[in-house]
Amino acid sequence: MIKYLLSVLIGSALSVCSAWAQPALKEIWESDPRIILAAHNAREVMETVALAVVASDMCKVGDPRPWYAVMAAVDARHAFCVGKDQKWIALKYPLAKEEEEAKKLGMSNTVGTLLFIRAVDARGSRAMDEGPTFCTRQPWKMLLDPEKATAAEVQAFKHAEPGEPIDVALTLMKTVRSLGRDASWVEASCDQNFWPADFALKK
Repeated sequence: MIKYLLSVLIGSALSVCSAWAQPALKEIWESDPRIILAAHNAREVMETVALAVVASDMCKVGDPRPWYAVMAAVDARHAFCVGKDQKWIALKYPLAKEEEEAKKLGMSNTVGTLLFIRAVDARGSRAMDEGPTFCTRQPWKMLLDPEKATAAEVQAFKHAEPGEPIDVALTLMKTVRSLGRDASWVEASCDQNFWPADFALKK
């Protein structure tokens, strides 16, 4: 399944220069607060995207395209920011293994794709280990298309699973999906922030 999910992305040509040595990237990674914050959010965003794509494929529910659009926007943002300031290359410092895999597959070497490769492998493996339970333990229909979740559906889930923070989960999914729906942030200034100014993930 993992190879199939990655095959969807083959042919993506976005790339950023990889000429910087690892020690230099490591120094930027550890010292530039912009990189530290951007990397933390990038990891959480792409883990959410990977989980959504895995759920859509395994559970045969929802449309994965809006989630792939998020990855494309993150990749485009990374390429744009590197074009403005080469230090943004450091976002992919800890992803050397994934960069090699992306190169073999002819995929992008920008941070969205690289983090997706890492996350989809882990998420997919866990989902396959869980088997059918993976598809039944979460309300994937609502989570994969959170804007269409009705008040009645949300209330019914709360009644059935009173301990589950469905409102928080839906907000997280909406926030992540918004990155692909409105890509105006992709070419905004990178001087201080990688993400949109009001972007915040609540988990």
